[in-house]
Amino acid sequence: KLDMRRTLSEAINIQVPYNFERVMYLLSGGQNQTEAMLKMEQTQVITLSKDLHAKLQDWVSTYRVEDSEMLGTVQNLWGCHKYLSDPHTAVGVNAAQKFLHGTQRPCGAVICLATAHACKFEDAIRKALGSKFWDGTVLNDPKLMPPTAGSLQKLPEISRGTFREGEDWTQRLREVIEGRYPEATLVTPHLGTLWFSNQAMAMLLGITTAVCFAAILSKFARRSKR
Repeated sequence: KLDMRRTLSEAINIQVPYNFERVMYLLSGGQNQTEAMLKMEQTQVITLSKDLHAKLQDWVSTYRVEDSEMLGTVQNLWGCHKYLSDPHTAVGVNAAQKFLHGTQRPCGAVICLATAHACKFEDAIRKALGSKFWDGTVLNDPKLMPPTAGSLQKLPEISRGTFREGEDWTQRLREVIEGRYPEATLVTPHLGTLWFSNQAMAMLLGITTAVCFAAILSKFARRSKR
């Protein structure tokens, strides 16, 4: 298994991006990419045909952005424009600036779309602008920390009824929903510990069921196209 280098941009910490299949599907003229994606999941390596690779180079332009560069972009955006950027948006802005000043030309016009609210990324903001900025500015400015998000900061952390990898989560979910446990926490290797009330856990179960059902339908749809 190939090692993944974790970044401060959590959504980028993924080895098999689900949207890459869509890119290959579009560039190949609608050819089924199931076999290629399954092979990539198994080996974590994908080999593109010369034709598909050439089209990818024609349609997609990229730049590598390090964590240090992302943090510098967050600092510059705040210092120059008083805009507090989340780490993912800062990665895009940094790449756009490299297109502007570098030798590589983009495929077309460059537009940066903000992807999330900066208040969700405390660690990255503290590293970029300092703990004093987070504690004194972000937490006290409703534009930087919306009231709804701010109210979550004041809630106590509760850990009870932990979900652990390898245990029967289905049975555990049933016990939580049926009221045998007042609260539950979900421990994951990537997101840490998440706390859920009874209502939230019931909603999570409903969403999980819907997602699994949609995945099954998608799988059958793919098979029917073969």
